[in-house]
Amino acid sequence: MKRYLVFPQDFDTRAYALEDEKESWEERPRQLHRENKRKLLEQLEKELGSHDFDAKVARFKEIGISPFSMVSFHNRFFAEVRQAFIVGSYYPALTGACALGERMLNHMLLILRDEFSHTPEYKRVYRKKSFDDWGLTINTLKAWGVLDDTLEGEFNALKELRNKSIHFNHETYANAKDDSLNAIKIISEIISLRFGFFRKEHTWGIEGTRGAQFIKKEFETDPFIRHFYIPKCPLVGPYYAVNFLNEGILFVDRAAYEDTEISDENFSDIFNNRKIEEVSKSDLPLPEDVDPVGILLQDGSYRLTKKVGRE
Repeated sequence: MKRYLVFPQDFDTRAYALEDEKESWEERPRQLHRENKRKLLEQLEKELGSHDFDAKVARFKEIGISPFSMVSFHNRFFAEVRQAFIVGSYYPALTGACALGERMLNHMLLILRDEFSHTPEYKRVYRKKSFDDWGLTINTLKAWGVLDDTLEGEFNALKELRNKSIHFNHETYANAKDDSLNAIKIISEIISLRFGFFRKEHTWGIEGTRGAQFIKKEFETDPFIRHFYIPKCPLVGPYYAVNFLNEGILFVDRAAYEDTEISDENFSDIFNNRKIEEVSKSDLPLPEDVDPVGILLQDGSYRLTKKVGRE
């Protein structure tokens, strides 16, 4: 009866507030956009400092949003890469993005390799504790189905930038800004495609659920989903609810469901057509027929919990 709920752990969509007004907008949307932009600029000045502020804002807009990410190991380093670009430190942003790409490849290969011990690729990677051969890691993950054609292309493009920037190249002096921006865009797309949610490429997601995404039953045993997503996803029924607390986001659900298995399509239908009065009550103290499921903490980690309950 239950499915794993995919809930983003990290994102920054503030750059949308800096977009230009559209001629088709009516006056009320224009006013809201101007107010949101004013508040964001005040926030950014405190965050980035007033020195060279206009240029920092322009670069903040240039790199765009930081995509929704389910996985926390790369989030802090990617924020640092973005920050380096925003303040005009292009070479640290470039090399940082390339190094982060290598860390992503290593994380995926090291965590998943024992799942593929039966494959011919395994014998080439089972002993090492880290990898700096991008071709080996990319090809291995592609053979295991962890990377598709698009992700293979993104990592190969990042590899080219890495080789050009790490090994001496006179052009890097002139191209540092463009290359760092390109590297950040590539990392953003990799995160969105492989570690994000609500993309049409995400065949693991139940289709048609409005406002939330859940993992299909058949993908619960997929090695990548099982290692990278499920440990951070609350297992909920269609009547779950959330409560935003100081500690983080608390997920709650009915204490009991009918002990039966339903299809993904049936789950989607029940979720989309649930009535307000059927949704679990999330205000504390929780009623007797509602249990806490888990909590997404402010640091991006997720844990099961029974500590936040009816007290």
